[in-house]
Amino acid sequence: MAAGVDRPLVGSADQSDRFLWDLRRLIADHIAFDYVGGLRDACYRNGLRLWLENYGHWGYPAEFLQYGGQTDEVSGEFWATGDLGSIELRCAASAAHIYGKPVVHAEAFTSGVLFQSTPWSLKRRGDWALTEGINHWVLHVYIHQPRDDHRPASMPGSVPSSTATIPGSSKAARGSITTAAAISCFSKASTWRTLPTSSAKTHPR
Repeated sequence: MAAGVDRPLVGSADQSDRFLWDLRRLIADHIAFDYVGGLRDACYRNGLRLWLENYGHWGYPAEFLQYGGQTDEVSGEFWATGDLGSIELRCAASAAHIYGKPVVHAEAFTSGVLFQSTPWSLKRRGDWALTEGINHWVLHVYIHQPRDDHRPASMPGSVPSSTATIPGSSKAARGSITTAAAISCFSKASTWRTLPTSSAKTHPR
C-alpha cells in the first residue's frame, strides 16, 4: 500500500495530508477524464451518447461535478419512499447547470415499500424532485409482471430476479430483469439517439 494511504504518518501530519490530497486528486482526474471521458469517446465512435448518474457513495473516489461534466446526459436518482435523492439530485442539477446541459434526468420512483405508496405520496415525491432541479424522469422498472405465487402487485424487484418470469413464457428469466427494464425505459424515453451534426448540442423541447 502506498505510504500514507493506510493512515500512518509520512514525515508529518501536514506532509501526509498533502500526499493524500495529491493522490485523491490524481484518482478523481483519471476517473473523470480517462474513464468517463474515454467511455464517452467510445460511444461517439459508435454513434451513441453517454448517460450516467454522477455520484457515488461510501468512499467513492471521484468528484461528482467533475465527472458529471464529462458525459452527454447527466442524471440523479430518487426513490418512491425514504429520503434518498437529497444529494443525488443536486449533484446532477449542479453539474448540468455548470456544464450547460439543459436536460437534467433522474432515475425516478425507484423501489419503495409494497402497498405504501399512493398517488398523493408519489406526486409529493415527484414535485420535490422537480424543485431540486430535475426536469426529466426516467421511470425505474415500469413493467408490471404479476405472479400467481406472490402478493398482488408484486414487481420483479421484490422477488429474486432468477425466478421472475417473462410474460408469455413459462421459462424462468435469468439475470436482472429490473436492470433490463430500467435500460429499456430510458431507451424508449429518449428521443435523441445519434450525435448532433454540429458542435452545438441539440435536445428535444
